[in-house]
Amino acid sequence: MKKVIRLSMMMAMFSIAIMGCKNDLTGDKKDAKLSPPSWIQGDWGYEGSNHVMFRFTGNDVLMNIGVLTSLNSIYGYTVLGYGTTLKETKNSNSEYEIKVTGTVAGKEQAVGRFHFKKLDGNRIEAGTNEDGDTITDWEILVKK
Repeated sequence: MKKVIRLSMMMAMFSIAIMGCKNDLTGDKKDAKLSPPSWIQGDWGYEGSNHVMFRFTGNDVLMNIGVLTSLNSIYGYTVLGYGTTLKETKNSNSEYEIKVTGTVAGKEQAVGRFHFKKLDGNRIEAGTNEDGDTITDWEILVKK
């Protein structure tokens, strides 16, 4: 249960940053850069629940923050003075990772990281971290 709360809290914090600042988005939107591998494409959530936590398509990742929200929708915008960037740091046959960075006082800093590991065709491990460091808590998500 602690792990479920951790993933949900990370997603909530990320959503507050996105949704709370929606009117403060400035700058030119850049082309989307996400391209999830085919093995992860589809809907993923907790076992025993119909709730979708993540949806992966060929060119986007949608995260459930009350509604499914595109991570590409914030790519390249400045949120309250923080320029956000999404970067795929792993994209292989067994792992997929997205790092979110922001520019603060001219210095790029980690804002968060989403890491997914393939367990089999119907299960993945999902880990998140607010500061981009080592992920210690993992949750199992199943294909919906």
